[in-house]
Amino acid sequence: GARSHHGVDIFAPRGTPALAAAPGVVTRVSTSARGGRVVWLRDHRGHSLYYAHLDRQAVVEGTRVSPGDTIGFVGNTGNAITTPPHLHFGVYRRGEGPLDPHWFLHQPRGGLARMEADTTVLGAWVRVSRGEASVVEAPGEQAQARRTVAPGDTVRVIGAVGRWYRVALPDGTTGYVVARMMETVE
Repeated sequence: GARSHHGVDIFAPRGTPALAAAPGVVTRVSTSARGGRVVWLRDHRGHSLYYAHLDRQAVVEGTRVSPGDTIGFVGNTGNAITTPPHLHFGVYRRGEGPLDPHWFLHQPRGGLARMEADTTVLGAWVRVSRGEASVVEAPGEQAQARRTVAPGDTVRVIGAVGRWYRVALPDGTTGYVVARMMETVE
């Protein structure tokens, strides 16, 4: 609770290989008080993947890696010195900050939903066009509502799946809204 924890901790025995999650180039190999021995990897989509608390690093800056290549070995360096060995894995995107690393580690089950939402508005501000729109926890009719937004209220589209937009409200709340309830601000 004292600070945010952006990423996931993957516990494993000391010395377990930490593998590249995507193809890319190692941009930094360093040591810091918080992360201990760390490796930063820039993938082909512009994400920066952060591997921290490594017992030792196995790459140097400029190394090109493929998924599954060993970039280091699990440890408990930095501020993890009092914890069992683990890899702290984080994903960042320039201008957006930390991202949820879940989808970098797990493949979705089943097929992808048919895209019905207009993806040309990704990254844009949209507003509720009619009635109130529920902002729900997950895309789906049965999802728990987090809050509602009134007609004319604006939200930023940060993703899309099926007939849903993933949105960020001005106060930082995120969730999903039905795409047909929204229109561009212009």
